[in-house]
Amino acid sequence: MSESPEQKIARLMAEGLDHYGQDAVTEAVACWRAVLELDPRHQVALDYLDAAGYSGPLEAAPAGPSLADTAAAHLDSGEWLEGLEALVAYTDKCPDDLEAQARLELVRSYLHATNRDRVGDGNGIPKVALGPDEVLRFNLPANAGFVLSMIDGHTSVSDLMALTGMDPFDALHVFTRLLDTGIVEVRA
Repeated sequence: MSESPEQKIARLMAEGLDHYGQDAVTEAVACWRAVLELDPRHQVALDYLDAAGYSGPLEAAPAGPSLADTAAAHLDSGEWLEGLEALVAYTDKCPDDLEAQARLELVRSYLHATNRDRVGDGNGIPKVALGPDEVLRFNLPANAGFVLSMIDGHTSVSDLMALTGMDPFDALHVFTRLLDTGIVEVRA
């Protein structure tokens, strides 16, 4: 079964973010440019290209809302993860915007509290719920693969988060994303 245009765009956007997160900017730009070939007005792809410093031709794409406006729209409609992504991209591009930095910290604080509520007291023991072949289908970013590799079926969630050495928000955020996808489950 072939991908629909929407599925292809979603895949290309995710691949671009994976590349960008691994400092493979050229590959990320190629993915986001491919999105624009499918949808010349795809604002998030335009914003990511802008954040990546891409200055190539974008004639087919009209001006749209800024990353800050995109982030605000997502947050206003309760789309916290999408708002977080847009705010991170914007604050990376405009680190001197103190209002955006403050809003990013508020979003991180809210999501951290939400994620902590989801894992409870942290004493649960996570285990990998899928086989290796099934996990490979997810094309996980490096930080998710790292957290996943540390799950041994004996270490509690709170100990695992401490052992990652990652920023507490990032570690818990990655872990709850693994829970959301069904790759990981927690037993009491």
